[in-house]
Amino acid sequence: MWVAYSGSFPPEAWGVQSQPLGLYYFDAEPVPGLYVVSAKFVSRYPISWLWTIPPTAIVGHALYVYDIPFQAITP
Repeated sequence: MWVAYSGSFPPEAWGVQSQPLGLYYFDAEPVPGLYVVSAKFVSRYPISWLWTIPPTAIVGHALYVYDIPFQAITP
C-alpha cells in the first residue's frame, strides 16, 4: 500500500505496512496497487490522476483510497 497523508503518526504504529508516496507520483500514471491519499493532496493536485480515476472509497472525508488493478497486456 502506498500512503500520502499529512499526519504525523506513522501507519506502521497501527500495524499497517505501507510505503510513502512521493508527490512526483501524482504527475504520472499510477502503477497497479493500493493507494491511500490525504484529501489535502487530492485538492492540491487537480491535474493529476487523482482527479481522473475515481476513488474506491473515501474514509472520513479525509483519506481517498484508490485500488488500481493490474490489467492484462494485449498484443
